[in-house]
Amino acid sequence: MKTEKTGNDDKIGGMTPKEYLEQVKTINRTVALMKEKLVSMRSILYVGAIDYSEIGGARDSFGINMEVSIAVVIDYETRLKKEIGRLISRRVQVEKSIAEVIGDPLVREIFERKYLLFHTWETISQDMCYSVQHLHRLHSKYLPKFAEIACKEL
Repeated sequence: MKTEKTGNDDKIGGMTPKEYLEQVKTINRTVALMKEKLVSMRSILYVGAIDYSEIGGARDSFGINMEVSIAVVIDYETRLKKEIGRLISRRVQVEKSIAEVIGDPLVREIFERKYLLFHTWETISQDMCYSVQHLHRLHSKYLPKFAEIACKEL
């Protein structure tokens, strides 16, 4: 992965360390949206009755050729699978970078809960029995270290 240094800010693939870590949330939302769109497209295929009386293929109740509709959905499904694969690879890359870069198990758990499981600071605080302020201190202490090491290793 391309890393660059601009002034005092370390960049990972052109992103700040926080943006790099937070991209997982965007990836999950994007994958969920794509799956929802596919379900919607599939449901459209089954909206109306199919008419086999005409020569030239089955048509739905709106007069649309079912072969064409099915081909479009299959094409979308293929593109969706490729995109999901690409997004999942990026998520795995972020997970690996957290595991490899943060040696302290406590801090690694904080980062994983925050950036991979999308827990709020309050939920992490309750689950780990630490104050939100202490979690913020640890996070603030390790985020620059994460950036420094990640820029060298990724």
